[in-house]
Amino acid sequence: RSRSRTRRGRGAIPRPSVVGMISAARCWHAPMAARIAALLVLSYATQSVSSGAHHSREGVVSGFQDEQAVVLGDGHGAKALRSVMEQMPKAATALGAAETADSEEGAASEGEGEEEEEQGKEGEEGKEGEHEEMHYSAVDVSVACMLLGGVSFVMCVFQIVNWDDDDVRRYAWRVISNTVAIFMSVLFFTGNKEELLRIFRGAPHWAITLVHTTHCLIYIVALLLVIGFNTGVWGAPDSYAEELRKKAWTYADAMRSNYGQEVAKADRVRAVQRNDNEKTRSVYIDDADYGLEVAVRRVQPEYEKRVRRNRGWATLIAHCAGFAAIAAGGSMQHMMIFRSHPLLCLIPIVIISTILFITFQGSAWMRRKVQAEAKAAKREGLRAKMVGHFCVEAENDILALALSFLLVQVIRYAITGQLPNIEGLEEEPLKFVPTLTLAAILCTVGVLFMFISLVLSRIMNELGAHHHHHPHQHQELPWEKQLLNALMQASTMSFAWCVMWGMRWAWMAHPLFGLTVTSIGARIIMALALSAISFVLVVFLDKIDDMMTNDDGDNRGATVLVSSAVLAISLLVGFSWEHSFDGAVTAVAEIVKSNKTLTKFILGLVVTAGMLIPWRRFILRKAMQLEDLKHERDQAAKGATPHHSDQSTTAFSPTNSTDSRNMALRPDAALNLALNE
Repeated sequence: RSRSRTRRGRGAIPRPSVVGMISAARCWHAPMAARIAALLVLSYATQSVSSGAHHSREGVVSGFQDEQAVVLGDGHGAKALRSVMEQMPKAATALGAAETADSEEGAASEGEGEEEEEQGKEGEEGKEGEHEEMHYSAVDVSVACMLLGGVSFVMCVFQIVNWDDDDVRRYAWRVISNTVAIFMSVLFFTGNKEELLRIFRGAPHWAITLVHTTHCLIYIVALLLVIGFNTGVWGAPDSYAEELRKKAWTYADAMRSNYGQEVAKADRVRAVQRNDNEKTRSVYIDDADYGLEVAVRRVQPEYEKRVRRNRGWATLIAHCAGFAAIAAGGSMQHMMIFRSHPLLCLIPIVIISTILFITFQGSAWMRRKVQAEAKAAKREGLRAKMVGHFCVEAENDILALALSFLLVQVIRYAITGQLPNIEGLEEEPLKFVPTLTLAAILCTVGVLFMFISLVLSRIMNELGAHHHHHPHQHQELPWEKQLLNALMQASTMSFAWCVMWGMRWAWMAHPLFGLTVTSIGARIIMALALSAISFVLVVFLDKIDDMMTNDDGDNRGATVLVSSAVLAISLLVGFSWEHSFDGAVTAVAEIVKSNKTLTKFILGLVVTAGMLIPWRRFILRKAMQLEDLKHERDQAAKGATPHHSDQSTTAFSPTNSTDSRNMALRPDAALNLALNE
C-alpha cells in the first residue's frame, strides 16, 4: 500500500492515528504478549482506516470498545490475548472493506494521474510554443536598443570622419578628440573629488569650498610642472634643444603601420639621392616592399612627439582644473550668504575668477623668467615658447570652463527660482514645473551667448589677440587680450551649457520611453541626439563657409563665424557626453556598495591609463594633423609665392623655408608630384 500510494503521489507511509495510539496506551498494564498483539492489531487497523476507509472507522473502533474491560487489564495475559484474537475476524472484515474502498479510490486516482500526465505533456508543448514567442524583459529591450544604436552610431562616425571634405573631417575629429578627453578627465576628476570629500566628511561648508579651491590650484601647478619637464625646460640638459631641432625623414603613408616613424635608410630617399636639401616631401624606395615607392616627409620627429604629448597633457589637466574650479564656485554659491538671491550668486563667480587670474599671472611670471634665462644664454628659447604656448591654452580653457558653467547656473536660478547643485542638477523636490517654454527661454539665452562670442572674436581679430597656431610662434599677450580670449571662449561654452540644460528641461516636461531624466538611458539618448544634430550642423556650416568664399579664396568673415560655431558644437557634444559619463561612473560604482568612492577612484585611474596613449597617438594626432593642413592652406592662400616661402611647411617645424606648393598638398598629392618629377 505504501508503494501504491507513493506511486500515486500521495506521500509517504501513513502514520498511526490518534485512536490507535490511545488504544495501545490503554493496553499498557496487560502482559507483554497481550500489549504487543493489541498494539499491532490496533495500529494496523487504525492505519488502514485513517488512510482512506473513513466509512469503516466507527465500526472498527466500536468493535474494540466492546472489549475494553478485557483489554484494560484484568491481570490475565492469556485472557487478554484471547480477547484480542477474537476481534481479529472483525478487524479483517473491516480491513477488507477498507482495502476495497481504497483500491477503487486508487483506480480513480490512477485515472486522474494519467489525465494529469497528458495535461502535463500538453503544457510542455504549450511552453515550447511560448518559447517561440518569448516575452523579453525591460533590461533585454534596453540592451538590444543599445546594441543596435551603438553599431549604427559607430557606422555614422566612420562616415563623417571619412567625409569627402577636409573641413568636415577636421571638425569631426576635433569633436571626437574633445569628447574622449572630457571622458577621461571626468573619470579621473570624479574619483579624486569623491575621495577628498570622503576624507573631509563632516567638515563645515567653508572648509569644503577651500578643499575644492586647493584641488584646483594643485592641478594648475601640476600643469606647469608637467609641461616644463616634458619640454625639457626642467630636468634636461641644454643639448636637448638640438635634439628638438633635429630633422629626419619619416613615413608619410597613413596606410602603413610604421606611419610617422623614421625611415631605415635615409640614402634611399629620392630627394637625398638628388641632393635636394630644400625638399620636405619625397618618396622612399623600400627594399622590404620589393622596391615600392613610399611617401615620406622631412620633419622634426622629437619636436612633433613633444608637442603632441604637451597638447594631450595640457588638455586633460585643464579639464580637471576647470571641473575643480566649478566645484569650488558651486560650493561657494550654496553658502547661506549667497544662495538667497541670483544676483548674490554672481559674487562667487567674481571671487573664483579673480583667484584663477592671479594664479595665471604667477604662472606667466615663471614663464617669462624661463624665457629670460634662455635669452641670457643666447638660446632661441624654443622650449620656453612651448611651455608658454600650452600653458596659455590650458589657462584659457580653465577660466572659460568655470566662468561659463557658474554663469549658466545663475541664469537657471533666475529663470526657475531653484539653484542647481554643484553637479548642475535640480534636486527633489522641484520648486518649479519644467515646461517647453522654460527650455526655449534657456536655449534663446544660449543663442545670445553665441552672438556675443562672435562679436568678441571679431574684436580679437582686429586687435591681433588670437592665439598663435604653432608653439614656436608663441608670444606672451598682455593680460587684457588674454582675458578677452578667455571671455570669448566662455561665451561659446555658455551656449553649449544652455542648450544642454534646455534639452534636459524639455525631457523633464515630456519624458520619452518612460525614462526619467536622471536615468542613464535618458542621458545617453540626449547625448546621441545632440551628436547627430551637431554633425548635421557641421556639414551645413561647412557649406555656408564654401558659399561665402570669394574668387580670391578669402573667406575670413565666414571663417570666424564657422570656427566659433563649430567650437560651440564640439563643446556641446562633449558636455552632453560628460553628463552621461558622470552618471555611468556613479552607476558602475554601485557594484561595490561597501566603498563607492574608492571604486570611482580606481575606475578613473584604470580607464584613463588605458585610453590615454591610444587617444594621444591616434585621435589627437589626427585632429592636430588636419588642423595643420588647414593652417598651411590658409598661409598659402594669403599670398605665399609658389617657390619661395618663409612659412612653415611641416606640422611643427619652426625653421623651415621650402616650396609652398608642396606645403599645401596632401600626402597623396605630394607623392604624385614627386613621382612626376
